[in-house]
Amino acid sequence: MKHGVLSLFCVLWGAVCLSPVWAHGGVGIEKDPCVRRAGLYLVHFAVYQPQFDPAAEYCAAVPNAGNTILVFDVVDPELRTRPLTIQVDEAVSAPAPKTVLYLPPQTYPTGVVNAEAHLDLPGQYTAIVTFDESVDTIQFPLRVAMWSPGVVALGA
Repeated sequence: MKHGVLSLFCVLWGAVCLSPVWAHGGVGIEKDPCVRRAGLYLVHFAVYQPQFDPAAEYCAAVPNAGNTILVFDVVDPELRTRPLTIQVDEAVSAPAPKTVLYLPPQTYPTGVVNAEAHLDLPGQYTAIVTFDESVDTIQFPLRVAMWSPGVVALGA
């Protein structure tokens, strides 16, 4: 099962890489809502849940709780030689957030970081990319299995 999901993901990721501008309504990477900046550098964030919808890509809101594939694309080749840390925290009311995924510092020569996180509870999470040897940090807020205010307003 896991190999099937990974194979499906690789096919989907290839399609996304071939047409990144088309996938976001024709906007360039600078205006892509799934891209964040750390200084001069860009990182693209995508979320997949192939068990629910094999063709869907998300970046800020995921419709279902459960196993989730997170993909970070380090756009700039210079960053691919710098170690980076990936952490996903669940926003909870306790004093400290609960970490649901931690990848220790390492380099990613291809520029692509794939990780599977268990986002089992509906709520808000934050995916954090930290580049070692600097204070550059990028945060990607993520809403899991929560109704969007825009969707609720449309239904009223």
